[in-house]
Amino acid sequence: MKQHYSNILILLSVLLCLMSWSCREEDQQSVFKASDPTARVQFDALSDQPLVEYILNTKNEESENCHLHIRKTLDYAKIPFGVISLKGFNGKATLSKTTKVVVIYDVGVLNDTAYQKILKFVSAGGTIFLPGYANDKKFGFLAGVKSDAPYSVDQTATGYRFQINMLPGVKDKTFQNKIPHYGLKRENFNEDVEVWATAYNQSDYPTIIHHRLGEGQIIAFNSSQFAEKQDRGLFFAAILKGLPNIPYSIANVSSIFLDDFPAPLYDVYAE
Repeated sequence: MKQHYSNILILLSVLLCLMSWSCREEDQQSVFKASDPTARVQFDALSDQPLVEYILNTKNEESENCHLHIRKTLDYAKIPFGVISLKGFNGKATLSKTTKVVVIYDVGVLNDTAYQKILKFVSAGGTIFLPGYANDKKFGFLAGVKSDAPYSVDQTATGYRFQINMLPGVKDKTFQNKIPHYGLKRENFNEDVEVWATAYNQSDYPTIIHHRLGEGQIIAFNSSQFAEKQDRGLFFAAILKGLPNIPYSIANVSSIFLDDFPAPLYDVYAE
């Protein structure tokens, strides 16, 4: 009997080890590059008529990380997606004619010509999505920071408290991950900036910001947190704000009910 229990404990230990390893693999999938033939995460081909373009800085780890999360999210929704290298955009600042949303993690590394292209794009009605905070004047102008702001950083704000329904039903809901945002305090921003989400533990800390510029808009995450899979929904919601009336696939639902499937065929007229 003791030998029987011993065998069961050994089997359970092996199963727990395998489950732990599987979870670690799942968490690491997002950092695999699409060019890696051994990667378990696969991406759709980039579009030559994208609705969303990502300006990718391959020398910035978080720019790479955000790119992979956003690309996979848009793959699920079948939204045409394109990538422009930072070097290429700084060399020849051009966007596709079909582009409605431009995503860039580190706007401060754009040269003057490329930055002016971004300003013209948003002024003409485009949407800029900034998925992370940068202590930079270019980020500040786009995000609605005051020209004389001290760029003072809050070191204690954590989590989210939603002020609008960025996702269905999230208004007044909260999310706490206890990781400091390390972004700009509210005093740095102009009064006309809209705050779509504050911090969980600080009602005056602007976590997600909406700023209008010309005919367009900028959506910025005032956070230095490293992007994770759980952030994909928020990234997608922000990007959708620049894609009105664009249909998209829904990858996951909670339940699907099929009545009499496969349905029998009867030799009668349908009611």
